[in-house]
Parts: sequence; C-alpha cells; structure tokens
Amino acid sequence: MRVWMQMQPQIETRQIGRTRIVLHAFAGRRRLGDLQYYLEKDMLTDAPYDLVVVSLDIVINDRWGDATREDTRRLWLTAIRDKYVVRFVAGPPCETWSRVRGVLHPDQGAAAERGVPRVLRTLSELWGLPSLGIRELSQILTGNSLLIFTLELH
Repeated sequence: MRVWMQMQPQIETRQIGRTRIVLHAFAGRRRLGDLQYYLEKDMLTDAPYDLVVVSLDIVINDRWGDATREDTRRLWLTAIRDKYVVRFVAGPPCETWSRVRGVLHPDQGAAAERGVPRVLRTLSELWGLPSLGIRELSQILTGNSLLIFTLELH
C-alpha cells in the first residue's frame, strides 16, 4: 500500500486503476491512533485498490496543507469534483475549535490563567463571539475560512 504523508501538488489525469484517495482535512501531526493510522492498519492486504490517505494540515506542509490558500482550495475542490478523492473527512479546524481553549491546567496558578487562550465560539455563537480582540478576530476569520472550505467540499 502506498501512503502519501505530504500533499501532492498536481493531479495530472483522471483516477484510473487501483488508487483510492481519502482526504483528511485538519489532520494535525501524524500520531499513533489517528484516522490515517487506522485506515492503513485495517486495510486488507488483498484489497482490489491501494488506499492513499492525504493528511491536509498546515503543520504537515505549509503550502499544500494550508486550506486558506486559493491554489490549495482549488486543487482539492477540483480533485473531488473530478472523483480523484473517494472520501473526505474533516476534524474541527483547531485555529478556534481547539479543546484546550479556556482550560486551565491543574498545575497552573492564577497568574498563568492570562496565558490560556479564551473560548472564541459557543453553540449559540458558532461564527464567533461578539467583542473580540483584533488577534482573536483574525483567528475567527481563519477558522471560519477553514470551516467554509469543509462545507464547499461536501
């Protein structure tokens, strides 16, 4: 089985043959137990196709993993439309959806609380809380752009 760990910037011809691409957006760094790990682990050795998992994330590739770039967005929108990608999976973009926002570690004191990034979204304010600072507003705009990208791909 072939596995691409980084983005492949060009797709020349329509997918023919054994290769099947699964695009995993906002995958983060590779780690034991991530989606790619299980897809590869559970792949049958006698499967009629080769599974290629592409982990799309800026921490993996600063150009082709950056879904805020127009050329990256166009590449994957075209690849899905042309049926190169057979499955698309996306976790929440961690720019603003991270589970660690607003969580103070038990070992941290009150002074460290200033360093904890605050929650920028809630269920009632999915597109961002009102009265954000400039840096937080920038993060919301980036997170919203990534979220819209996932909606475009579906």
